[in-house]
Amino acid sequence: PGSEDNTWEPEENLDCPDLIAEFLQSQKTAHESEKSEGSKRKAESDTEDKGEESKPKKKKEESEKPRGFARGFEPERIIGATDSSGELMFLMKW
Repeated sequence: PGSEDNTWEPEENLDCPDLIAEFLQSQKTAHESEKSEGSKRKAESDTEDKGEESKPKKKKEESEKPRGFARGFEPERIIGATDSSGELMFLMKW
């Protein structure tokens, strides 16, 4: 798979705790801890605002397009993460 096959995967889809731990560790060393603490707090308040409303719609979209795991790819590493949608998503490199 090439870079065009990179996919955003919700945390609950990931069956690779080692990759997650490795990614989180690299993020921690890349940023000062105060910076990531601040953004973490902000993200938590965003999540409360949006609540559960966006979840049902999201699940429908996910079922339409197979993710990397659904296509049987082996994850190579995690190259990004976001929680802007209210749930933690990881950008997987396959």
